[in-house]
Amino acid sequence: MNESAVAMEHSKNASSKLEEITNEFDNVINDLKNRTDIGNQLNKSEDMVIESTEDLINSTKKLQDLKEELDKILHTCKL
Repeated sequence: MNESAVAMEHSKNASSKLEEITNEFDNVINDLKNRTDIGNQLNKSEDMVIESTEDLINSTKKLQDLKEELDKILHTCKL
């Protein structure tokens, strides 16, 4: 009977250890998913910043072109 109790205790300990390992594994998987999600969000944010910068550069170029055209018109009117 004593060996049976010892075997049951080992079985309980093994089950507890397996549960701990499973929980730790789940935590690692969740951390990896969160990192992936964060990485995806950062990539999207980076893309948005790049697009906004490109838009700003294009708008600046258009404004410069418009200023040049206005300067030409003003110069023509003075003549």
